[in-house]
Parts: sequence; structure tokens; C-alpha cells
Amino acid sequence: MNNNLFESKSMKVEAGVSIVDLERLTESIWVDLHGAEDPRRIRHVLEDLLLKYKDAHIPTFLTILLRREAIEILRQ
Repeated sequence: MNNNLFESKSMKVEAGVSIVDLERLTESIWVDLHGAEDPRRIRHVLEDLLLKYKDAHIPTFLTILLRREAIEILRQ
């Protein structure tokens, strides 16, 4: 398995297919939160959450799960 899960913009699977665009997701969450959170904190939360899902067998809904959990964490 690829040990380098984080690249500048996305998480990759073994086949090299982009699953999550962290840059786009960070910006989208920042907009959803009306700029109330620092984008660096949002990115950090997303990277932590990616570790939780690193062994996900079906990554189809990964972006949705990450968005939901990150917003929940950031609103606390």
C-alpha cells in the first residue's frame, strides 16, 4: 500500500486515482462556515479524519463523510 497518503491536493489509492481533493474541500468548508475558521485548521482536521478512513473499502462517500465530520468538529 502507498505509505504517502497525503499529497499537496489529494489522497491517493494504490491505483493512483484521486479520491479527495483536500484543497477544494478545505475551501468549500471554509465557505460553509462563513470564513469563521482558519483554513489551516480546517485542513488539519481533514488530514486527521483521513487517517480514520485510510482503510476504507468503499471510498465513494468519503468526501461527504469528511465534510460532515469536519464541520461537526469545527463547530464545537
